[in-house]
Order: sequence, then C-alpha cells, then structure tokens
Amino acid sequence: RGYVAERNYRAAWTLWDGLKRYTALAPDEVTFTVMLQACAAQGLVEKGCGLFEEMEHVCGLVPTRDAFHALLRLHGSRAGWLRELEDAVHRMEGYGLPPDTETFALVLRAVARHGDVERLRAWWLRLEESGVGVVAAHYEHALMCYAQAHVPHSTYASARRAQHLEPDAAALR
Repeated sequence: RGYVAERNYRAAWTLWDGLKRYTALAPDEVTFTVMLQACAAQGLVEKGCGLFEEMEHVCGLVPTRDAFHALLRLHGSRAGWLRELEDAVHRMEGYGLPPDTETFALVLRAVARHGDVERLRAWWLRLEESGVGVVAAHYEHALMCYAQAHVPHSTYASARRAQHLEPDAAALR
C-alpha cells in the first residue's frame, strides 16, 4: 500500500510488474485492491477493469468490499460509465456485500458528476430503504447533482466540481 498511499504510482506499477514477471508469487486480494486504487487515482478505467476481471476470473479470488469500492471509483471517474457502476454494485451484492455508507457515497458522487437527477432519485430511495444512515456526504452529492443538472456551466458548479474529492472513509463511518 505504501507506494499507492504516497501517490508514487510509477514505483507501484514497477513493483506489480516485477511481482508478476520475476516471481512465482500470485497477487492476493489486498495487492489487487491496492492496484485497483492506483488505477482509480490515475483514471485508468480500462486497465482497472482488466485487473478486476483478472482477480476474479483468472486468479479465482473473491473481491473484497474495498476492491469493489475501488471499482466504483473507477466507473464513477469517467463520463458514460454509470451503467457499469450500477452493474458493479449488483455484482457486489451477488457476493453478499450489501451497499454500505461508502458505497452509497461513491454512487451518489458519480451520479452528481453526471448531473443525472433521475438516477439520483432512484439511488436516494434505495439508500433510504436500505437502513444505511444518510450522512453529510450523501446530502452534498445530492446538492451537487442538482447544481450540475440545472446549471452545468455555472461558476459555482465548476468550483464545486473541482473541489469534489474522494469521500473520507473515516468520516463516513
């Protein structure tokens, strides 16, 4: 986690390549999750999706909640990937991992970036029905969605979009 936590992605990818190329060690769930987080931070959607598929189907590893959250960050970071983001939530549920506070925050954040009010309403209803508590980040994402949808080129929306960073996982708990 060190290189990715320090945002030294070049060193992380060098280590990943060395692990796969020069050792007989197989990456585990934690290693895949860290590399998925690197993909999300760098906006490498296709590469991250490929890693997730490799983890699940080639290595036969069961994705963790953190791995799914990294996948949600990946899909939420690029326009046009909301359907894949929703599919990832369904896959997550298929592994017995129901959406938690962070899952909803990631989904609402992605929906807000796209200004998709109809999706926001559907996910908000699902959030309320889930029993997961609504936190401040959820409200912020909802407001951002409405700002993005109704005034997409405003200075306010652009400024908020620029400030719209990853939700602090500790603050969500």
